[in-house]
Order: sequence, then C-alpha cells, then structure tokens
Amino acid sequence: MGHSLAQTCLAEPDVDLVAGCDIASQARGIWGAAYGVGDAALYAQLPAMLERERPDLVLIATHAPQYHAQTLAAAARGIHVFCEKPLALDLREADAMVAACDAAGVRLGVNHIKWGSRGVGIARVLIDEGAIGSPYLLRGEGKGGRWAGSELMEMGTHIFDWLRLLAGDLLWLFAHLVQGGQAAGPNDIVHSLDLPYRERDCGLVLGERAFCSVALAGGLHAEIGFLSQPSGEDVGYGFDIVGTEGALALRRSVGTDLLLRRGHHRGPLGVAPWERIAVDELAGLARPVPIDGVACERQALQRRLLCDFLAAIDEGRDPASSGRDDVAALELSMVVWESHRAAQALAAVWLSRAVRMASKTRRSPPCRCPCSISSAADTSWMASARMILRWPSIASGRSALEQLASEMPRIVSIRGATGSQALTSALFSERTTSRRWKDISEAAINWGCPFAAARSICTARLSRSASARASIRRAVRRIAASSSSIRHS
Repeated sequence: MGHSLAQTCLAEPDVDLVAGCDIASQARGIWGAAYGVGDAALYAQLPAMLERERPDLVLIATHAPQYHAQTLAAAARGIHVFCEKPLALDLREADAMVAACDAAGVRLGVNHIKWGSRGVGIARVLIDEGAIGSPYLLRGEGKGGRWAGSELMEMGTHIFDWLRLLAGDLLWLFAHLVQGGQAAGPNDIVHSLDLPYRERDCGLVLGERAFCSVALAGGLHAEIGFLSQPSGEDVGYGFDIVGTEGALALRRSVGTDLLLRRGHHRGPLGVAPWERIAVDELAGLARPVPIDGVACERQALQRRLLCDFLAAIDEGRDPASSGRDDVAALELSMVVWESHRAAQALAAVWLSRAVRMASKTRRSPPCRCPCSISSAADTSWMASARMILRWPSIASGRSALEQLASEMPRIVSIRGATGSQALTSALFSERTTSRRWKDISEAAINWGCPFAAARSICTARLSRSASARASIRRAVRRIAASSSSIRHS
C-alpha cells in the first residue's frame, strides 16, 4: 500500500512527496527510486525521519501492530496522520491514537476507501429518489479468501465502515461464529500468524465463519456474513440494499459496481432483470490517472480521500474517513466476538451493553476469558483457564492471578498435577510485568508445580527487554531455591 499512496501523492498538485521510511534497505531503495526520493531522504527509522524532515503529513502503511506507536510519534511532533486500517489491534490503542491527535491539534484520517467512491454516492441518490421504494434490509458479504477471524480485522473494518456509510450507526448486533461445523469455542482461539494460510499479524482471532444480525435506525435490518470462501474474489463482496419496490447491489472492494433491480421479489425466479448503473470513478479529478485497471480506481478513490484530508486540515474539521470512524468500525468487529462470547447466556447482545463491556479493557474479545473456569471445567476447562491467565476478568475486575488463585485448588483437585502444569505453562507464555514475575514464581511454588513454572519461564519470548529478562532470571532462581529436585534441571 505504500506504493499506492506514493502514487496518490505524486498525482496531486498540492502535495510534495519529500521522504520515505522502511526498515528493509532494499525495499527502501526501490521505493525511493520509483518515486524520485533521494537516498538522503530515505530512513530506516520513523522518528529520525520525522525529526529531520518535519513533514506536514505522514502516511502510514506498515502493519496494524505498528500503527499506534507511529501515530503517537507523529502527533507528538504536530504532524497530521493518514493511516491504513485498522488503526490498532485493540480499542485501547485506537482510543489513544485519536486522543493523541486531538490533544496535538492534528487530523487523523484512515484509508477506508469507500468514502472516496462515487458509486456509494450514486446509490444514496437513487435511494433518496425512491428507486427501490423504502429500504428495509441490507445483506452484506465479506470478501472471503480467509477465515472470518482474520477477515474481521482485515476486511471486516472495511465492511462495517461501509455499512455505517450507507445506513448510519447500529442499534444492536448479534453474532454467531462457527469453527469446523460447530460453534467456535475457546480452543479455537488462535493467533493470525498460526492460521493455515499466510496472513498478516492481526493478533488473536476466533472463527472460521461468522454470521451477524444487525439492527439500524429507521426500522432497517442488516445481515452480514463472513463466509470463508476459498477465494477472495470481489464479485461477492458488498451489499444488497432491499426496498419495497426493488433492490440495489453494490459490489467490489475498490471501485463500486452498482446494479438496480425493480420489483417486489428478490428470489431467483423474480422476473425483473438487474440493470447496471454507470459509475465513473475517475470523474472530477484534477489530473488524469496514468495507470489502468484496479490500480487506476484505487488511486482515484485515494486521491478523493487525500483531497478531503487536506481540506479538513485547512478547515479544522475531521476528514471524511476519520480516526473516530475507524474506531467505530473496529468496535463492531470486537462486538462480533463479544456477542458470540456471551450468546450462551443472552438471547441477543445489545450494542450499548457489549460496547460497555468492551470498554472496561478495550481489548479484543478473543484476548479475554470466553467463559469462567466454573462453567467450563468439564468441557474446555484448560483453554478457558488459559484465557483467564492471559487477561483480566471482565466480570470481576480481579487480576488474572487473583482469579486463578481462587480457582486453582479446585482445578488441581479435579485434574491433578497435569492441570496445574498446563495452567502454569499458559501463564508463562504471555507478556508479564516485572512485578508479576515475582507473584507468578511464588504462586508456582505454592501451587506445587515448580518444574513446569521454571521450564515455561525459561522458554519465554526471547524478544523481551533486558530488564524483563533479569526479572525472569530472578524468578527462576526463586523457584529453584524452593525445590532441590529442580535445581539440577
């Protein structure tokens, strides 16, 4: 996407492309040569580029785990930010990005490309003119080519943003996720990099397929499916907007194909044919687009977004596709998981309640306990305990350690030492502060599983800081001192 955004900048007469940053030296050189940026203005580290070049605007096209730090670095220097989606892997970081830009008085825009599509505007005009009567249903479908879990973080924010663009904010959302032909559960939570296909880092995800039912203002209802089709073709991606007198079909992820069918009935036996509505995505651009195909449409849409972003800077307003809009779309992806997590106890999850629950930690729901140990002890007790160990409890607000400590005697009595070791292993596999390493090592001694604790703590992530590694070594020594049988190991 960095190449596409560079082409967009070069196409606009009011924008000068002055510098670029990439940690890979070869890619950095290729990018600079392609867009006329000399070696002196190419950087391996973003802070160095921002300090020396002091641009008015930085366009961030790395990956979601990096967006938070990079946006905060730009905002701290008074630099406007145009970022790829989603803003972050959890809502806490996304909230912080919006807040940092607000505090610095800079604009934060997101490359949700449908805001730049003329097809969306034409569809809204047709609806306002009564071409399909009174709309009452939207049916949406993801792009496919990946499981729902990762699609919710990749294309999911696009489709939820598109839904909000077409129909406004949601009233409530109910979702059901499926894995291997049955309801997805705690054992199905996986990191996106461990999925059975190549995927970007979008954190912990859940679900092969997802089915969402959504209520909107004005009596509108929406059904959205992330169906895990084998290919990621654009022909199914988009929305049908159904009204009392017909239907509109909007398809494709970049430019918009728009079709209209008149009549009451939607099934395959309906007699009315689909009529294609002309959409010229290149209309109104100050300069012609020098490339063809999808890249041509992408540049046209991004140029509209960029022009609106520049106008937003001059006018002191949010851009058309703002950071706040992305937070709202990302929140809906999180609510899909939150709804599924709570569906065993609730007939439906009202959006206000689900968002309120999510706002306590603003963490991705797969990154929180899906159910309590008590309710899961006879089924997926180990995975449930693993989730408790990783993140704070939503319901009680107690720390993971406190919650687990209260449950540990019962778990050990039911499952024996194997359960104790498994729980401790899960605990040590996750990010932990220095203070918690001390608490953890003491808990491991008290729980009677020092060997599993020492083994797990020694194999913790090698990317930890030097201070964290020192805390790990102290914890290992503390455990070893408690047991002569483990000292040699």
